[in-house]
Amino acid sequence: MFAEASNRAAPRYDTFEGVPIGSLAISSLTDVVASIPAGGTVYLGNFGAPLHCVAHEMIRQRLTGLHVIMGSGGIVLDALIGAGSVDRITFAHCWGPIGPTPAWNFRRSRETPHPVVQMDEMSLGAMYSALLGGAWGVAFMPIRGLDQTGYIGEGWTSSHGVAAAPWGQETVVRSLAPDLSFVHADRIDRRGNAKVAGPSADAALAAQAARRTVIVAEEIVDRLSDADIAGAHVSQAVVIRGAVRPDGTPRRYGRDLVAYERYAEDSQTQETFAAWIAQVRR
Repeated sequence: MFAEASNRAAPRYDTFEGVPIGSLAISSLTDVVASIPAGGTVYLGNFGAPLHCVAHEMIRQRLTGLHVIMGSGGIVLDALIGAGSVDRITFAHCWGPIGPTPAWNFRRSRETPHPVVQMDEMSLGAMYSALLGGAWGVAFMPIRGLDQTGYIGEGWTSSHGVAAAPWGQETVVRSLAPDLSFVHADRIDRRGNAKVAGPSADAALAAQAARRTVIVAEEIVDRLSDADIAGAHVSQAVVIRGAVRPDGTPRRYGRDLVAYERYAEDSQTQETFAAWIAQVRR
């Protein structure tokens, strides 16, 4: 998927479109991405489950002006920055996890004298609180423990502030309510209930906070008895085997270390990354 520019094939996934799931139907990833509102806010993949397939489709469709929220940004967020898909990112970290290596597009964007991408860096705890606030429909949520960190003292984010009341004041984080949340699940049943294989806290919160939630699942099953996300919060479903490749997911497939190393090489300069973009768009 991330082979050298001279021989790399465009990413391919096994999809299952048009199969009914209870009151839902499995949608085309192409159609779902095309429905993202211009300049919209998109939550893209739960922590530890970066949805490469969605990011690649965004790049293919040449989406721009997005606000993308990711706990673990990694090379997915890096690619979207390099492709010019985002105007704003909210994230907890962004690097190439194998090596580790720099996320080169992220680094170039951050170090330019006149950045075009607004960056809000949050702790994961603050991000989860912000999503909880979005789910509850409130403007902000109180947070603790950041007073002597760069989040407060060095301006790493524009999303923190202070709220005062007659009973005192608290540091708060602005709530996050995505226009659309893409959540990766290991399985989805025919009622739209979804089971997450890895960490599930942010996945459930993102599904509840969003105006529309799309589950990107590896497999359809008849019924789940231990769902992490209720079908009531699910708007659409896409079933794609290998949705997070070249990353890995429990029970399914491992991380492709060589692919990560090749991406680090392909993204090291703007010229080599342009060749990577051209291959994804083929």
